[in-house]
Amino acid sequence: MKVTGFDPDVYRHLLAFAWPGNVRQLEHVIEGCLNLMYDDGPIRFEHLPYAFREMIIRQLPDSFLDAPQTVTAPVRLSGSLEEQVARLERELIRQALREANGNITKAGERLGISRQNLNYKLKKHGMSKGPA
Repeated sequence: MKVTGFDPDVYRHLLAFAWPGNVRQLEHVIEGCLNLMYDDGPIRFEHLPYAFREMIIRQLPDSFLDAPQTVTAPVRLSGSLEEQVARLERELIRQALREANGNITKAGERLGISRQNLNYKLKKHGMSKGPA
C-alpha cells in the first residue's frame, strides 16, 4: 500500500490539534489511520481512528459533517507496522520541510515537535535538512 499524503482537510485538522500527548499521540493516530486504510492514496477522514474523528466532529460546524462516520473495509498491510509508521513519518517530515522552506524550527512547529526532536528524526531516517 502506498500512502500519498493527507487529504487537505485531514492535514489541516492534524496541524490544528493541540496534541497533549505530543508526538506519541500523533504517532498513534497515524498508526490507526494505516490500520484503517484499504487502498493506495492519501489518508482521508474515514481513515482517522474513531475517537479522533469524534473530537474533530464535535469542533466542526454542522455544514462540515458530510464526512463518513463508519468504515467497514478490510485492512491490507504492506510491511510491518513499524515500517509503515517510519515511511509515513518520513513523508510527514518531508512535507513539513517543504512547507517551511527547509527551516527546521518551523517544520518542527508544523509537526508539533521540537527542533531537536526533528533533527534526531532526520538523522534517524538518514534525511537531509533541505526541502525535498
